[in-house]
Amino acid sequence: MFETNGQASIFLAAVYGGLVVGLLYDAFTLTSRVFGGHRSVVGALDLLFALAAAGVFALTIALSGGNGMRGYMLLGFGCGGLLYAVGLHHAISAVASTVSRTIRRVRLRAKKRRAKALRQEGLQPPN
Repeated sequence: MFETNGQASIFLAAVYGGLVVGLLYDAFTLTSRVFGGHRSVVGALDLLFALAAAGVFALTIALSGGNGMRGYMLLGFGCGGLLYAVGLHHAISAVASTVSRTIRRVRLRAKKRRAKALRQEGLQPPN
């Protein structure tokens, strides 16, 4: 017979794991935007995201008390990701876009100030 005593709490842990992976996705997207979205940076961040997501999945499985991976855990991870995509993603994405734009503006202003200071000293600013 199958034991169903802890399955609800394990499913809920998997839903939380899916939500955490959604947050990680937005964090890595913001990092990619801040660093300009160069191909090598995006590739490295994609690899780091995959490793971090696998770590979250493994940690969720290990800490939930289940005896390994179960089908309902995959469903829980999927539900958590879907909940994040439908609910939290839009709000966090708006905040991330604002933060990203602000960081880019600050970096651009700092670059312009540096160039202006170099010109005042009679030096040629780098491109």
